[in-house]
Amino acid sequence: MFFPGIITETKSNFKDVPEDFWAKEEIEFLSNKGVIKGYHDGTFKPNNGVTRAQFAVFL
Repeated sequence: MFFPGIITETKSNFKDVPEDFWAKEEIEFLSNKGVIKGYHDGTFKPNNGVTRAQFAVFL
């Protein structure tokens, strides 16, 4: 169904993850499930490396 005036596009959870980023859907999925949270400033920094400590928290 179409409802005029209702926007169906979802906005990215992180301001630095572009719409065409190769892992955007996975990042959004894990963020919505509460598995990942990103940084306090609203960024995810998708091109930064992951430390052992960050990966341990992820597991």
